[in-house]
Amino acid sequence: MKNNTANSIKQLAGFTVRLLVVAVTCVALSACAGSVQPQYPERDIPSTTEEVIAGASTDTEKLERLFLYVRDEIDFNWIYPQNIPAEEVLQNGFGVCMQKANLLSAMARRAGFQTRFRFVYVHKQALEDFLPSYIYERWADPFPHTVVEIRYRGTWRSFDPSFDQELYDICLDRKINFGRYPEIVTAYKTDFLPEGMKGTQEFWEATDRPSFHGDTLEPLLAWEEEHVCFLKRLMKPFIFRKARSIMDALRG
Repeated sequence: MKNNTANSIKQLAGFTVRLLVVAVTCVALSACAGSVQPQYPERDIPSTTEEVIAGASTDTEKLERLFLYVRDEIDFNWIYPQNIPAEEVLQNGFGVCMQKANLLSAMARRAGFQTRFRFVYVHKQALEDFLPSYIYERWADPFPHTVVEIRYRGTWRSFDPSFDQELYDICLDRKINFGRYPEIVTAYKTDFLPEGMKGTQEFWEATDRPSFHGDTLEPLLAWEEEHVCFLKRLMKPFIFRKARSIMDALRG
């Protein structure tokens, strides 16, 4: 009995040590992820919003300008943490879907619109070619993708500003990501429609999983807390840095 107890204690101790080693390794790798210097530190949401919508005579024109600004002037690229303030996204000049959605929401609210977030489940093919293969293989499938809903003329309209025009053209030219799939290329619309703008990632919607909403990003953060294991969350800065290297190389 004593030997069995001693062996159990040794096994538990060994497991604990291995877990600590993994955790320390994750922290070290995450620390290597580093940070970025803002490309546009002078930008702020109030003045940028006013500049973008200056001279717009209708709400439709305001929506179009705001959407196209966030979609095309803010590059799709990876940076951690995902829930950085909207103004920081504006100053960095790039962000992932969650961050670009947060910026569009903040600017639209500043312009007088009511907004909320919709988190729609999409399959991981939405990020095909944009992640290292060993990370892509282990990516949650499906996962919640963030879009903005803006109340316009009494109705909630969905706007997804994720992929900028430059990235859209790269995907078409190199036949990567959605560019691999002619049906998505044909269906996707780049010209602004006030009825809403469906993003390329939404064509991978997991229709058997209902979307959920939030006035803030908290529901998405809570989902990650519940569904993404601790070690994966710990590794995210490192993962995002690797993914940003891929995106930087694609943009040349």
